[in-house]
Amino acid sequence: MRVGGPKRRQQDLGFAIRNQSMRNGTLTLRQVLQTAVDEHAQGWKRMTRMAVGMACILALALAPACWGAQDLAQGPDDDVADSGAQAGEAVERVSEIAFYGWLTGVNADVGIGPLQIAVDSSFSDNLDNLDLGVMAYYETWVGGSGFYLDLIHARLSDALLALGPISVEYDATQTFLEAGALLRRGTPERPVDVIVGARYTDRESDYRLTTGMTGSKSQHWVDPIVGLRCRGPLSDKWTYSARGDVGGFGIGSDFTWQMDGSFRYKMNPKSTIIIGYRYMDTDYEDADFTYSGTLRGPLVGFAFEM
Repeated sequence: MRVGGPKRRQQDLGFAIRNQSMRNGTLTLRQVLQTAVDEHAQGWKRMTRMAVGMACILALALAPACWGAQDLAQGPDDDVADSGAQAGEAVERVSEIAFYGWLTGVNADVGIGPLQIAVDSSFSDNLDNLDLGVMAYYETWVGGSGFYLDLIHARLSDALLALGPISVEYDATQTFLEAGALLRRGTPERPVDVIVGARYTDRESDYRLTTGMTGSKSQHWVDPIVGLRCRGPLSDKWTYSARGDVGGFGIGSDFTWQMDGSFRYKMNPKSTIIIGYRYMDTDYEDADFTYSGTLRGPLVGFAFEM
């Protein structure tokens, strides 16, 4: 996983230092037109991704309608909760912790000052340069109200982006910490969870160009998010889960959305295997840092009821 090692990979890189050209007065008409075309295309790309995200969340919101409006009007375990309250019994707390691996590929346009980099890396590319990866999820419920935490932390070193004789070598650390409240609706068999929370994002990068240019950048922000999650049984052992959320709204990032779907196999009353797919899209822009891209890939994990 180090520079010069046999597993070191080179990824396609497209980059331009347009600000430097403008300062030197060497920006040609062709470059100006090309820049305008690129920025226009990037704008349409962002709008398309935002539209897809909103459409996915809308589809997820409308999906429970097939279960009937009457079901959605009821709270979770209404009959059980009422009987427990009448008997004076305390509502039991149910918690779950999961450790998982998100096999992530990256497709993003990143701007650090005047440096513009297009990154397109697969999971195998990222795995070669992975120094550390920690991913964990915690969820707890009391009656129809819950709380969750989701942590993703990954550190890459000596990753290489190259184009012809020029290359960029970089170290990167990325952290997501998401927390939120859950409100359960629907039926006990097919619950629908309303999600209201926030996602903290932290990105740190150090880069080195073969031209001698070096630099580093640390950026963090917090996005408010809202979403829905649906779950239901497929058999005695198998269940499905589908979740979507949107956020940012210019408070942190310009816009972010996420979708994930998974199948859960219950090995025993306390242990569950999770297999699924996750997709996260983010558009962020600051004075000297921009990020527009997606993280996507399958995930596998183990969950334990506490």
